Amino acid sequence: MRCRSFGVIAGMCLLLFLTGSIFGQTFLTHKDLAFAQVAAGGGYDTVLNVTNRGSATYAGWLYFFQGNRQVWNPTVNGTPVSGGIMNITIPAGATQTYRVTSGTSIEAGFAFFYAGSDANTNFIEGNLTYHVRSGSTLLESVGVQPSSEFYLAALPFDDFSTIALALANGDPSVSSNITVKVINEANALVGTTPITLGSASHTARFLTELFPSVHITRGRIEISADQPLLGTALTVNAGTISSLPLQGSPRSYHFDAISGTVTSRGDMSLWVDGFFVRGYLRVTEFDGSTITPITYFLVGRLINGVLRANWYGSGAPYYNEEVYCYARFSPFSTEATSATGTYYATFISDLTSVIGSFQLTRTN
Repeated sequence: MRCRSFGVIAGMCLLLFLTGSIFGQTFLTHKDLAFAQVAAGGGYDTVLNVTNRGSATYAGWLYFFQGNRQVWNPTVNGTPVSGGIMNITIPAGATQTYRVTSGTSIEAGFAFFYAGSDANTNFIEGNLTYHVRSGSTLLESVGVQPSSEFYLAALPFDDFSTIALALANGDPSVSSNITVKVINEANALVGTTPITLGSASHTARFLTELFPSVHITRGRIEISADQPLLGTALTVNAGTISSLPLQGSPRSYHFDAISGTVTSRGDMSLWVDGFFVRGYLRVTEFDGSTITPITYFLVGRLINGVLRANWYGSGAPYYNEEVYCYARFSPFSTEATSATGTYYATFISDLTSVIGSFQLTRTN
């Protein structure tokens, strides 16, 4: 996306960073669809292309908000929105386009599709495109992926001075405590700043504003929070803007799984996307002996500070039997340096079970 002057970059383009969701950590992938920044007016319009790949009609709502939880009423497909909400009906297999426009001045906010039913028959997918126009002439267009909620995200860059960052706390009642770190290309921490976002609030700044004393070129930022966030980042380079989506980054841990007199050790990684947790668990030691490492796929969920993780076990760490494993941690935070949970393993052959403790120590 191209801005026409540096003044526009510093002013109008930052207006695109209005982000968030009033429902907090409630988006269900493929049933709900969130876009953290929508722009309209002043030479900009936003196109949302959405398809329903389910077997039944998708019925729900398209919400528009901006700023501090204020409803936004842009024009969609030529009709003004009322009360910040539109009823949405997408037949099975259909694709629909929602063009968001406004007047002569640029406006911005965020938008999300929210399903009216939890039935497993209607699913949506989509994307967003910004259009930049001069009169009727299209100057540029930029595609953006849907936003997803995260607790931890990393963003590498090759020019610190070109990065702008927007973050939003979509929870309607709880503040989010956020830490943003700058790490140089040699993996040295060169800057840290805390941000407290109130409920349904957002912030949007260039990294040079957040870290005025940092002078580097290449590196990364890491964003961590105690509440799920929606966000995005932009590069602003010679007047041209490109979008950089923020997604969940992994944490790594050393673990000790103790059941009776038997201990398994190894390492684990996990990352969070909204409700959903994914990762890997690798066992390197069993009952006091080093073994050939075995990696298992881990899935689970993190809701209201409770982590539930599941995986299928087999091989030497499970007496060469098939085992269903489950661990529960409460409370759990991606920022905690350690966590202790309860560990259950059920042997499929005879349904006997063992129980023990599962201890995590963070390593990154």
